[in-house]
Amino acid sequence: MTSDQCLLHEMNSALDEFDAKKATLLRLILRLEKCLENLTDDAPDWKQAFLRQWAVLDEAQAFASHKGHKIMPEDEIPRIEKALIEMRRLTAERAAKRT
Repeated sequence: MTSDQCLLHEMNSALDEFDAKKATLLRLILRLEKCLENLTDDAPDWKQAFLRQWAVLDEAQAFASHKGHKIMPEDEIPRIEKALIEMRRLTAERAAKRT
């Protein structure tokens, strides 16, 4: 398994843990960021697409934290869910190209 494959697996694991409520949004954001930083740059368009979705999560978390919210405001949830779906699609796409 290549380094990128391991990182993609880690990204999927992070998403799974978040979906299972075993990780906070902040933990998910940090894990995905670390993986993104370590992926090779052989697919810059893919990386930018994933980073746009990651930014949705990061902005929502930052806004909620700034406002002192303990739970995510309801109006942010659809954006977050859409970003999570797209992240899963992107990781699956990249993993398929790596095999």
